[in-house]
Amino acid sequence: MESFDRLSNLDKASTNWKIKVRVTRMWANMTLETNSLKGYNLILLDDDDNHVHAFAYHNIWNGFSTKIVEGGVYVFDQFAVKDPVGNLKPVQSTLCIRFTGSTTVRTADDDGMIPSQKFEFLDLGDLFAEANKCLPQQQPEFAIDIIGVVEEYEGLNKLHTRYGDRDIVKFRICDSNNAHKVTVWGDLAVSFNNEMAGNPKKPIIAIITSTKVTTFMSSVQIGTLL
Repeated sequence: MESFDRLSNLDKASTNWKIKVRVTRMWANMTLETNSLKGYNLILLDDDDNHVHAFAYHNIWNGFSTKIVEGGVYVFDQFAVKDPVGNLKPVQSTLCIRFTGSTTVRTADDDGMIPSQKFEFLDLGDLFAEANKCLPQQQPEFAIDIIGVVEEYEGLNKLHTRYGDRDIVKFRICDSNNAHKVTVWGDLAVSFNNEMAGNPKKPIIAIITSTKVTTFMSSVQIGTLL
């Protein structure tokens, strides 16, 4: 029987790793200045319910003979394990997988042992205290997953930034006692607006992963990273 390394055992001392994982989330990394493709981010989950962020530069990604799709199960062999790049980690792992020119990928049988998703929810009532843990101008270490009811949806708009116009949608996410402002950016804003245009049944429950939570004028501000 083929053996695999566990995500919990990965370290930076080796590149001789082989893992069987589900790609639970996947998104392109675009440079804000030129809007050019830098590479692809993936969240990988194994059957021990551990997950980790992975990244492939676009030339490495284009060299894979197997097409990677969100939700699929794959075997990744031979890759580097690095410290995360950037100030905010999308999942609560202090390591990042970096695919290299030596990395191979193949489709694996989905035996149902790997969950379809993993979330690290923080209660909406705890967001203000969590955001205030950071000093002014300081970034939190980890992104946050949240769940709640969508209210006061404003629809798709354009926002002028120093990098050009960007698509955004705004709404509030609520539970029985709390309501916080959310701004969704870029392609994710467009796809969410398309979903809302289909007039989904209410109440609309949204799970928002890898959010950046800050405060402004004593109010919680939630923004998407993906």
